Amino acid sequence: MRRRRSKKGKSRARRWLSALCLAYLVLLTGGGAAVHLIAESAWLTTVALYLPQALWGLPLALLLPAALLLRDRRSGGLCLLAGLVVAGPLMGFHAPWPRQLPPGTRLRVLAWNIHAGTGGMDRIAGEIRRWQPDVVILTEARPGARAMRQSLAQLFPDWSRSEAEDVFLASRSPAAAEAATALPSFPPRAIAQLRLRVNGRMVTVLGTHFVTAFRGDTLRHRSRRLPDVVRETSAVRLREAEVARRLAARLPGPLILAGDLNTPPRGRIYGRLRTQFQDAFATAGWGWGHTFSSRRPLLRIDYVLTRGLTPAGCWVGVRGPSDHRPVIADLILPDKPGPVSP
Repeated sequence: MRRRRSKKGKSRARRWLSALCLAYLVLLTGGGAAVHLIAESAWLTTVALYLPQALWGLPLALLLPAALLLRDRRSGGLCLLAGLVVAGPLMGFHAPWPRQLPPGTRLRVLAWNIHAGTGGMDRIAGEIRRWQPDVVILTEARPGARAMRQSLAQLFPDWSRSEAEDVFLASRSPAAAEAATALPSFPPRAIAQLRLRVNGRMVTVLGTHFVTAFRGDTLRHRSRRLPDVVRETSAVRLREAEVARRLAARLPGPLILAGDLNTPPRGRIYGRLRTQFQDAFATAGWGWGHTFSSRRPLLRIDYVLTRGLTPAGCWVGVRGPSDHRPVIADLILPDKPGPVSP
């Protein structure tokens, strides 16, 4: 009798656990889809968008051990499926498909938020030299500061250069023109521009730094409510993205848009950018590509976006002298101009 009751109790526990695992999986797919599709439309989904997506996997710390303890294969299978959903679509895992790359000129692009050089310009210079890039996009560079300007001039003595607000561009290729476009944000931000001559073709490089969504100090801000701050910064980033899209639409030929966009790879802002650009990491990167923070990277908010160039490889640098990790992308400028598409 006692053994029969024990079996019934175990069977009931398995049914409850299976129901919990199924509900959790439904929550993951439904909640994750909502964050992806309507993020930046509502303040709460925007907050969920900017939280580390690994947090979705916390219930597995309880559900999976329970499934193993009860030896419940169904619950274990549901936990495994949930784990794949978290690690894949929600956290943004990428694995590049085998592709045939076109013949052409290879350009290595490095985009990096250098945190105003607080980690030491010598260390920053060493990290940049390590990757031997052809094009460099630095944000939070503040080139107007005398010491920063001198350091950047020494680092790129014979390169083409352009700067606007806290964005600095440099390229080994000769520049035909440079420009700057103001963004509708405060404090002032801008898009720095270089038109380069690369093997007889023109390539445009745009570097920018979108406004930050919110930080820890925003959560402690007492003079304004968090929903208002989140709505306002989302609206500003959306306007910034539209300025970048309109500017790129007016510029012919191959184009690179890179920098700290402060936007995770999902939601309305990222979706609009992807209608016009190709994400180098999403195309040719391996893993999650998290760039922030440098010490514990949990978010991907730094990008190399392209149009008319083919990403051959893309990866994230190691922890270094900044609160961001650099993004490095190898791009191919095809020998023969083809259709310009994202």
